[in-house]
Amino acid sequence: MLVNRLREETRRLQNELAIDVSVQSRARGIAASVSLTRTEIEEILTPGLRGYGALDPETEQALDKKLARILACLLAMGEIAERSRSRGAA
Repeated sequence: MLVNRLREETRRLQNELAIDVSVQSRARGIAASVSLTRTEIEEILTPGLRGYGALDPETEQALDKKLARILACLLAMGEIAERSRSRGAA
């Protein structure tokens, strides 16, 4: 069957290239999750909350600072996951 042949060829190539698929898949999953979370948080920064009514300036500033810290952490996590993916692909 052609599907089995494709699977065998893929396994053979992975073995020849010494690719650790589990590391690659895990890093890809983490990178995707981090990216999605960053997008969701960017959408709730105070300019995105305007449709829910006005916030007082102090609340807006405090909320944006907290969200910016979370985004910075997610950015760093995404960079680590991408480096792991690159190493796994090398």
